[in-house]
Amino acid sequence: MGIPGDIGVPATENLRFYLSQAVLPLMKMPRNAPRLPPSGHRSHNIGLSTRPERYRRLELVSQGLGIDVEVEVPNYSGHVVPDHPLEEGDCNSETGIAIRIPCNPTFDIPQPPMIPPTDLDRFASWLVYLPLQTTERAMHLVHPKSRPWSFVCQNGDMDDAHFKYYAWELEPCVPSTSGRKTTVIVMAMPPWTLTPTDLQCFAACKEFPLFNESRRARFNDDERIWGKLYDICLSRDSPYFVVTNYYGWVFGVFSKGWSTAFVGKVQTYADLKPTILQYLLYWLSSSMNEPGTYSRPEVPETHIKRGLIPQTLDRGLVTVYDTRCDQSDSESFWERKNDDLQSGFSFAAESDISHADSDRTITYRPSKARRSYDPRDWLSACEEAREGDITSECTLNEDAASDATSQWSSFSASTIRAGNWINPVPLPLRQAPAPIVGCVMTRV
Repeated sequence: MGIPGDIGVPATENLRFYLSQAVLPLMKMPRNAPRLPPSGHRSHNIGLSTRPERYRRLELVSQGLGIDVEVEVPNYSGHVVPDHPLEEGDCNSETGIAIRIPCNPTFDIPQPPMIPPTDLDRFASWLVYLPLQTTERAMHLVHPKSRPWSFVCQNGDMDDAHFKYYAWELEPCVPSTSGRKTTVIVMAMPPWTLTPTDLQCFAACKEFPLFNESRRARFNDDERIWGKLYDICLSRDSPYFVVTNYYGWVFGVFSKGWSTAFVGKVQTYADLKPTILQYLLYWLSSSMNEPGTYSRPEVPETHIKRGLIPQTLDRGLVTVYDTRCDQSDSESFWERKNDDLQSGFSFAAESDISHADSDRTITYRPSKARRSYDPRDWLSACEEAREGDITSECTLNEDAASDATSQWSSFSASTIRAGNWINPVPLPLRQAPAPIVGCVMTRV
């Protein structure tokens, strides 16, 4: 076998070096692709039918994973990915899964004949054939026990005309040692729907609105994406996720009680430290609890009970609605209004997330919490609400009684006695703004 740099050298000759150098090829937009908004603007065309729902417990989105990604991700690759020649080649002859991303002139991987992304399906082929398939092959080589796992495209969602999502899941006939059949969800939307600015705004979202039956407020575009992502991940009990438009990638995870999400900054397709391939390998490994990987931050919250999940979600089906979301639901049109990314968006300071112990379990430490109620008060208010007898003699404060009245239709007294009540979680911290990283899209 040759050494890296020789003609005909495969990636498996030095997989560690390959993953550190291979970047995604530029996806050029053809002239007949859907129209792109001007640079720096939002599309206002997300198209998702997500609505506010009582079962969603998500409240906070923390900008920051609590680790230095530029250090931890390459270090993990340096420790676990082999730098010596492997017996297997780049392609698995049985499955056809192969390392596809070129890395010239070091490695001899042919340029794949990709079809220009003129629609959602062709856009998805870039995602599947290049980063996902390459990462899948690398995972199987680095962690042999992951060979029964693969990226599987999921169909059947009402909004599947607007996005694709892929589950890193175990073959149905193979028993799971952890109890999970799915560990990572990759949600993908094309750049004419999810622009680089849209992706930045999604990652910069700080909180998710609580359900309010009396108000029934509509979601904005960021909240629609978060709601859809939450439903998919919750239905599959898969807390780790990735959101991408190919040009940008956001890696994140939900807390154990599903009340908080932690997201990293937007990584661009051409980043080198770390590369997208290194990050994907690290994130898949973390979701499978491999030694030396990322641990989910701990949050003060009650853990969700499967009995509180709607039946459609508990069966693995995402709740859908026959609604139509168009540009009239958006706050503005990009022809008329510019989006000021620097105002209103903030990122968590690293001091707000600390390492709690030696095994790298992270604890989220909020500085200010919302007012919480004793569960016994909730029980009392709910019982009175059921009987329609909330009087002035009620010792519970007015806010708690009002909340309990609106919540009664889905939470019974027995549910609250069992401890399955929703405990309000902390308000987001006030944080300093961070610079926005741009992506360049070109037409040919």
